[in-house]
Amino acid sequence: MIARQVCILLLVGFACADGANDTNDTDGANDYCTDDQLGSGTTETPVASGDYVFTTVLETCTLSADEAATCYGAAHVSAASLSSESRTITSNRIPNHDVDLFPNGGNPNAVSAQDLTWSVTTTPSRNATPTEVRTIGFGLNGLKFEPNTAEVYNDTQWRYEALTFAGRLDGDSNFNFGTSLGLDCSFAHVQPTGEYHYHGVPTGLMPETSARTLVGWAADGYPIFGRYGYAIPDDPTSGLVELTGSYRLPSGTRQALDDNDTPPGGAYDGTFIQDWRYETGLGDLDECNGRAESNEIDGIAYDYAYYLTYTYPFMPRCVWGTPGDGFGFGGR
Repeated sequence: MIARQVCILLLVGFACADGANDTNDTDGANDYCTDDQLGSGTTETPVASGDYVFTTVLETCTLSADEAATCYGAAHVSAASLSSESRTITSNRIPNHDVDLFPNGGNPNAVSAQDLTWSVTTTPSRNATPTEVRTIGFGLNGLKFEPNTAEVYNDTQWRYEALTFAGRLDGDSNFNFGTSLGLDCSFAHVQPTGEYHYHGVPTGLMPETSARTLVGWAADGYPIFGRYGYAIPDDPTSGLVELTGSYRLPSGTRQALDDNDTPPGGAYDGTFIQDWRYETGLGDLDECNGRAESNEIDGIAYDYAYYLTYTYPFMPRCVWGTPGDGFGFGGR
């Protein structure tokens, strides 16, 4: 049945490129697969407020999930399984929510189906020190959470931060000043491989009103929630609040990271991952953007949870437990 459905969608996708799904004209010049003004996506684009929040201008999610399936050649497919030892999800990495039309002005890559599987332990435990990982986890839809970018300043150690990407710096020999990364309303875009992935809160997986929402699983097996938690962990009577990270920007101009480093000019303004400093107690969450709290999910008790936030670091850059296979070590 799945193979038949994908075949039909592939045919529809071909028709879309030929103009058959045109929404307001008859010659096929402006259908929603070629004109990002014509889709029917309705997800609201997030707006930032406060300190140390995202500053990147996000693209509107113009396509509905059905329209995305047409334009990208396949509908979302995923399947989850749970055993006493592991939690596994297989997905074709096509989003199951509103999405922007890719390629877009800041991202040259097209979305394509990728059949991949994630698996994490159901019995996580925290180590004394955290571990940096490249892919920190995955959504309930099987799409990955990967905070870091491939873009660096003049081939140095200074790596651009996707969600505080207020235009690249003058003098950067690798890129044009003022360009963006084309992130859509779910803080997501597409890698050259065609894989759609998240750099922040997956808006399309969140409810329209504030709620404590499980959105995925971390590489070490602990749950990941989106934005909101209890003011006092484990105390629902303390009220639901938007949680914040505990990173700040130091004052002054950027300094070299080591003897061989030539840093970008200017002040620490958040453009780069290396601009940020963790400060205990500054926000609600620890250095891996999580906190100790009790949750029971699928009959399994957890003593810790990570959060995705509108404030830096936006999603974990490290995990306290032992990462499963395939998540990659080294976050920077």
